[in-house]
Amino acid sequence: MDWLLEKKKELPGLYIKVATLFNGRNIDDVESVLEYAESKNLDLYIEIMEDSLFFLQKAKNILWDYQGEQEKRILELALLQISKWKEEGRKILIDSAGIEFMRRYLGRDLPIRGGCPLGYTDLYIESNGNVRTGCWQLEAVGNIKNNSVAEIVNGILYKNNRDKMMNRECRGCTCGYLMQAKYMELV
Repeated sequence: MDWLLEKKKELPGLYIKVATLFNGRNIDDVESVLEYAESKNLDLYIEIMEDSLFFLQKAKNILWDYQGEQEKRILELALLQISKWKEEGRKILIDSAGIEFMRRYLGRDLPIRGGCPLGYTDLYIESNGNVRTGCWQLEAVGNIKNNSVAEIVNGILYKNNRDKMMNRECRGCTCGYLMQAKYMELV
Protein backbone atom coordinates (compact mmCIF):
# COMPACT_ATOMS: atom_id res chain seq x y z
CA MET A 1 0.00 0.00 0.00
CA ASP A 2 2.83 2.39 0.84
CA TRP A 3 4.35 1.72 -2.58
CA LEU A 4 1.03 2.54 -4.28
CA LEU A 5 0.67 5.72 -2.26
CA GLU A 6 4.17 6.76 -3.35
CA LYS A 7 3.23 6.08 -6.99
CA LYS A 8 0.15 8.28 -6.53
CA LYS A 9 2.49 11.24 -5.92
CA GLU A 10 3.91 10.67 -9.42
CA LEU A 11 0.49 9.86 -10.94
CA PRO A 12 -2.03 12.17 -9.29
CA GLY A 13 -4.89 10.68 -11.35
CA LEU A 14 -4.27 7.23 -9.89
CA TYR A 15 -7.27 6.16 -7.81
CA ILE A 16 -6.66 3.70 -4.99
CA LYS A 17 -9.29 2.18 -2.74
CA VAL A 18 -9.30 -0.49 -0.06
CA ALA A 19 -11.75 -3.38 -0.40
CA THR A 20 -13.07 -5.85 2.14
CA LEU A 21 -15.52 -8.73 2.00
CA PHE A 22 -18.74 -8.52 4.02
CA ASN A 23 -20.97 -11.42 4.94
CA GLY A 24 -23.20 -9.69 7.49
CA ARG A 25 -21.55 -11.18 10.53
CA ASN A 26 -18.10 -9.63 10.24
CA ILE A 27 -19.06 -6.00 10.86
CA ASP A 28 -16.29 -5.58 13.46
CA ASP A 29 -13.72 -6.71 10.91
CA VAL A 30 -15.19 -4.32 8.34
CA GLU A 31 -14.83 -1.46 10.80
CA SER A 32 -11.16 -2.35 11.35
CA VAL A 33 -10.54 -2.23 7.60
CA LEU A 34 -12.45 1.08 7.39
CA GLU A 35 -10.17 2.53 10.07
CA TYR A 36 -7.13 1.34 8.11
CA ALA A 37 -8.46 2.91 4.88
CA GLU A 38 -9.13 6.18 6.69
CA SER A 39 -5.62 6.14 8.18
CA LYS A 40 -4.29 6.13 4.60
CA ASN A 41 -6.92 8.67 3.45
CA LEU A 42 -8.46 6.08 1.12
CA ASP A 43 -12.04 5.03 0.48
CA LEU A 44 -13.37 1.65 1.58
CA TYR A 45 -15.29 -0.50 -0.87
CA ILE A 46 -17.35 -3.23 0.75
CA GLU A 47 -17.72 -6.32 -1.39
CA ILE A 48 -20.37 -8.95 -0.70
CA MET A 49 -19.32 -12.58 -0.42
CA GLU A 50 -20.37 -14.25 -3.64
CA ASP A 51 -20.67 -18.02 -3.82
CA SER A 52 -21.65 -18.24 -7.49
CA LEU A 53 -18.20 -17.21 -8.75
CA PHE A 54 -15.80 -20.03 -9.59
CA PHE A 55 -13.10 -18.81 -7.21
CA LEU A 56 -15.47 -18.56 -4.23
CA GLN A 57 -17.64 -21.63 -4.73
CA LYS A 58 -16.13 -23.28 -1.67
CA ALA A 59 -17.02 -20.21 0.43
CA LYS A 60 -20.52 -21.46 1.21
CA ASN A 61 -19.43 -22.32 4.73
CA ILE A 62 -18.81 -18.63 5.46
CA LEU A 63 -22.00 -17.37 3.86
CA TRP A 64 -24.85 -17.21 6.30
CA ASP A 65 -28.46 -18.02 5.64
CA TYR A 66 -30.46 -14.97 6.75
CA GLN A 67 -33.87 -16.59 6.50
CA GLY A 68 -34.52 -16.85 10.26
CA GLU A 69 -35.70 -13.88 12.33
CA GLN A 70 -32.59 -13.78 14.51
CA GLU A 71 -30.31 -13.90 11.48
CA LYS A 72 -32.30 -11.12 9.79
CA ARG A 73 -31.88 -8.96 12.91
CA ILE A 74 -28.11 -9.56 12.89
CA LEU A 75 -27.96 -8.56 9.23
CA GLU A 76 -30.16 -5.50 9.78
CA LEU A 77 -27.97 -4.28 12.67
CA ALA A 78 -24.84 -4.66 10.54
CA LEU A 79 -26.43 -2.74 7.67
CA LEU A 80 -27.60 -0.03 10.07
CA GLN A 81 -23.98 0.33 11.20
CA ILE A 82 -22.83 0.77 7.60
CA SER A 83 -25.58 3.37 7.06
CA LYS A 84 -24.45 5.20 10.18
CA TRP A 85 -20.85 5.30 8.93
CA LYS A 86 -22.05 6.77 5.65
CA GLU A 87 -24.16 9.40 7.43
CA GLU A 88 -21.14 10.32 9.57
CA GLY A 89 -19.21 11.07 6.39
CA ARG A 90 -16.73 8.24 6.83
CA LYS A 91 -14.71 7.17 3.79
CA ILE A 92 -16.98 4.38 2.61
CA LEU A 93 -18.12 3.83 -0.98
CA ILE A 94 -21.77 2.94 -0.67
CA ASP A 95 -25.18 4.55 -0.99
CA SER A 96 -28.71 3.61 0.02
CA ALA A 97 -29.23 1.56 -3.17
CA GLY A 98 -26.07 -0.42 -2.38
CA ILE A 99 -27.20 -1.04 1.19
CA GLU A 100 -30.60 -2.20 -0.06
CA PHE A 101 -28.88 -4.51 -2.54
CA MET A 102 -26.85 -6.00 0.34
CA ARG A 103 -29.97 -6.45 2.46
CA ARG A 104 -31.86 -8.22 -0.28
CA TYR A 105 -28.94 -10.26 -1.58
CA LEU A 106 -27.81 -11.54 1.80
CA GLY A 107 -31.43 -12.07 2.77
CA ARG A 108 -31.70 -14.22 -0.38
CA ASP A 109 -34.82 -12.41 -1.58
CA LEU A 110 -33.43 -10.28 -4.41
CA PRO A 111 -34.23 -11.44 -7.91
CA ILE A 112 -31.59 -10.08 -10.26
CA ARG A 113 -33.42 -8.40 -13.11
CA GLY A 114 -32.38 -5.69 -15.52
CA GLY A 115 -29.24 -5.44 -17.58
CA CYS A 116 -25.81 -5.61 -16.02
CA PRO A 117 -23.80 -2.50 -16.99
CA LEU A 118 -20.42 -3.91 -15.98
CA GLY A 119 -19.57 -4.92 -19.55
CA TYR A 120 -19.42 -1.20 -20.27
CA THR A 121 -17.63 -0.12 -17.09
CA ASP A 122 -15.30 -2.92 -15.98
CA LEU A 123 -12.50 -4.88 -17.61
CA TYR A 124 -10.80 -7.67 -15.68
CA ILE A 125 -7.31 -8.88 -16.52
CA GLU A 126 -6.32 -12.06 -14.73
CA SER A 127 -2.79 -12.84 -13.61
CA ASN A 128 -2.45 -15.25 -16.57
CA GLY A 129 -3.37 -12.47 -19.03
CA ASN A 130 -6.94 -13.55 -19.70
CA VAL A 131 -9.34 -10.65 -20.22
CA ARG A 132 -12.96 -10.65 -19.04
CA THR A 133 -15.75 -8.17 -19.74
CA GLY A 134 -16.45 -7.33 -16.11
CA CYS A 135 -17.98 -10.77 -15.54
CA TRP A 136 -16.15 -13.66 -13.91
CA GLN A 137 -18.89 -16.14 -14.84
CA LEU A 138 -18.64 -15.67 -18.59
CA GLU A 139 -15.72 -16.99 -20.59
CA ALA A 140 -12.57 -14.94 -21.14
CA VAL A 141 -12.63 -12.89 -24.36
CA GLY A 142 -8.91 -12.84 -25.07
CA ASN A 143 -5.45 -12.74 -23.56
CA ILE A 144 -3.08 -9.77 -23.42
CA LYS A 145 -0.18 -12.10 -24.19
CA ASN A 146 -1.71 -12.63 -27.65
CA ASN A 147 -3.52 -9.38 -28.43
CA SER A 148 -3.57 -5.78 -27.28
CA VAL A 149 -6.31 -4.65 -24.92
CA ALA A 150 -7.66 -2.40 -27.71
CA GLU A 151 -7.94 -5.39 -30.09
CA ILE A 152 -9.72 -7.44 -27.43
CA VAL A 153 -12.15 -4.68 -26.42
CA ASN A 154 -13.02 -3.98 -30.06
CA GLY A 155 -13.44 -7.67 -30.88
CA ILE A 156 -16.59 -9.69 -31.43
CA LEU A 157 -16.05 -11.90 -28.36
CA TYR A 158 -16.02 -8.81 -26.12
CA LYS A 159 -19.20 -7.48 -27.77
CA ASN A 160 -20.93 -10.87 -27.44
CA ASN A 161 -20.10 -11.11 -23.71
CA ARG A 162 -21.21 -7.52 -23.14
CA ASP A 163 -24.55 -8.34 -24.83
CA LYS A 164 -24.90 -11.47 -22.68
CA MET A 165 -24.41 -9.32 -19.59
CA MET A 166 -27.00 -6.77 -20.68
CA ASN A 167 -29.43 -9.63 -21.38
CA ARG A 168 -28.54 -11.17 -17.98
CA GLU A 169 -27.51 -14.50 -19.54
CA CYS A 170 -25.75 -15.52 -16.36
CA ARG A 171 -26.67 -16.66 -12.87
CA GLY A 172 -26.24 -13.17 -11.52
CA CYS A 173 -23.66 -12.02 -9.02
CA THR A 174 -22.61 -9.22 -6.73
CA CYS A 175 -19.64 -8.02 -8.78
CA GLY A 176 -19.86 -4.27 -9.03
CA TYR A 177 -23.08 -4.40 -7.03
CA LEU A 178 -22.98 -0.66 -6.32
CA MET A 179 -23.19 -0.02 -10.07
CA GLN A 180 -25.71 -2.81 -10.57
CA ALA A 181 -27.89 -1.50 -7.75
CA LYS A 182 -28.46 1.70 -9.70
CA TYR A 183 -29.69 -0.13 -12.82
CA MET A 184 -31.45 -3.20 -11.47
CA GLU A 185 -35.16 -3.63 -11.12
CA LEU A 186 -35.67 -4.37 -7.44
CA VAL A 187 -38.91 -6.32 -7.56
